[in-house]
Formats: sequence, C-alpha cells, structure tokens
Amino acid sequence: MVFRSTRLAVLAGMAVLGSGCGDPEQDCGQFCSGGAPTTTPSTMSGGADTDTDTDTGGSSGDTDVVTTGTNPGTDTDTDTNPGTDTDPGTDTDSPTTGTTGGEPIVPCIGVDFLFVVDNSIGMAPEQSRFQATAFAFVAQVAQQALSAMGNVSVAVITTDEPEFVVPTGVDAVPYSSGLNYMRWDPASVDGNATMQAELNEAVLVGEGGDPNERPMDMLLEALTGDTADEFNADFLVEDSLLVIVIVSDEEDDIEQPTLWGSDGEPDTWVSTLAEVKQGLRKDIVVLSIIPDDSAQGCADDTDAPRLEEFTTAFPTSAVHDVCALDYSAFLLSQVQPVVDACNNFSPP
Repeated sequence: MVFRSTRLAVLAGMAVLGSGCGDPEQDCGQFCSGGAPTTTPSTMSGGADTDTDTDTGGSSGDTDVVTTGTNPGTDTDTDTNPGTDTDPGTDTDSPTTGTTGGEPIVPCIGVDFLFVVDNSIGMAPEQSRFQATAFAFVAQVAQQALSAMGNVSVAVITTDEPEFVVPTGVDAVPYSSGLNYMRWDPASVDGNATMQAELNEAVLVGEGGDPNERPMDMLLEALTGDTADEFNADFLVEDSLLVIVIVSDEEDDIEQPTLWGSDGEPDTWVSTLAEVKQGLRKDIVVLSIIPDDSAQGCADDTDAPRLEEFTTAFPTSAVHDVCALDYSAFLLSQVQPVVDACNNFSPP
C-alpha cells in the first residue's frame, strides 16, 4: 500500500497540543464509479509513598514510577498483576500526557474521509439526506482539527465498486485537486465552494448499482487491495486520521440462495482495516448510517448487527438509523469526537 506523505518536520512542536485543537431510473448524473488505556498514572504521597495504579486485566504495560519521596522504601504497589500487562488495546491514556499501548500521542497532521454510499435501488432519499450535511461535516472537522492544518482529503465509493467515484463525460477530468479524490483548500477565499459542489454531486451515486450490496468488500478493497495502490493511489496518508462513513439500507451478510454479500466476519473486517494504521483502531473513526431497529420500514432490513459490530469495534464510532428523516444532527454531533481522535493520534 502506498501512503501519500509522512509527518512534516514543522509539526514536531505540536506534540503537546490539548484536546481542544468536533428514484429506480435515476442514473449517476455527472458522477459514476471510476474504472467501469484507560491507565491511571501512579500517584505518590509524601512520607510513605503509595502507588495506586490498579490495572487488573493488564491494560497498559505500565511500569511502576520510581519516586524520590521522603520514604520511597515504603512505596506499596497495589497492582494485582504488576509487570504483566498484556492488553494495550484497552489503554486510553490522555492525549496530552499519556501513551496508548506504548505508542506516543501526537496530533494527526491530516484527516482522510472515505464515504461508502449504497447505490442500489431505493437509495435516492438516503443519498439526498446524506448530501445535505456531508460537506458541513467535512468543513467543520477541517476547521477545528487545528493540527491537520486543512490537510483534508475526501473520497466516495459505492457498494459495488471499490474505485473512487469521479466525474465522467466528454469533458471529464479529475476533481479540481487534479486527483481521483477531493482535497480541502486551506487557502480558499470562497469557502471551498468548488469542493462543496464536487462532493454534493459525488455522493449522489444513483440507484443503478448491483443489488449485491457489499460495502465491506468494497471498503477493504478500496483501502487495502490492489485498487488502493492503483486507481485509489496516494489517498491514505500515514500520519492522517482515517474517517469512514457508511450509508446503506441493508445488512452486509451472505444471503441465501444468491450468496450475495461480503466475505468474512466482522472481526476479520476490523483487523484488516486496522492494519492500514498499524493495528491501532483508535486512529480510525467509523460512523455507520444503517438499519438500526427502525420501525419506519424504509430499509431492506430492520437492523444490521454485523455492520454495527464492525462499527463499534473502533473506539471512536457511532451508528445512526438510515431511516431517520435527517442525518445532520448525527453527523455534526460527531465533529468533536473526530477532532478528539485526531488529537489522540499515534503516528506510525
């Protein structure tokens, strides 16, 4: 997999940034799919110092702090299994003072958004609701994640093609970025109006897609398969936070008798995706707008437990009902969690 850039030397001084740095015949118009811990620091008190670190399942790989208190010889360690912590995945140390799984905390230098939009029949209303807020969501993150300095990329795929959606037609060229994905322009004097127009068109992927919706197959191929190194090349930045938004009205499971659906199970999807960030799930945000026990009857399925399991396996994640009449409040409520995840980033 090809990553687009590495951490800029000028950002070395940012390591101490705090958490404040959140219809069936419709075609795809101008756009078609391209190519066809919580760890507790030890605290010491004056005379008889006492280490109050109480890791029990082993969650941080902590080592006891050596103190220079007045009576360090009486320091007592209450860890039930000191020195044998083996589960760094549950660490959630402070992004300003701690480490996660032994990894340093350094704010991200960019944010890569990948929107996975269902293009099967019946999805036009859901695409319109997503379109209404997609750009505002991106813009607020770009403006509030200060360490990213406007270094923001946005790509769209469908549930039947892993190649990024790009403009099509006689005069079609890549986006104004000159790439197969969109780029936020931090120097824009028009509020990134060009990117807004491009994104508004890109997410309206139409209803002519394959009824075999495979969002997870397409997502993983887009970021980890050959497509990631070819048509989608250079999208992922190794020091950038990855934000994925899935919009679909159907569960992703193996259907009978057609055998439609993505291969694998939620845990394998999680581990495969996490590898793009060296296994650190906290450096990936997943937001899914999917069937969620809806009584409104707009979706093919009433719920999507497999997609939900995949989503919630990531520390920063959320699920919203695809049948809800508005997605704005949900998406904009996730701006701060995304910014926090950027501030809690661990570079490779």
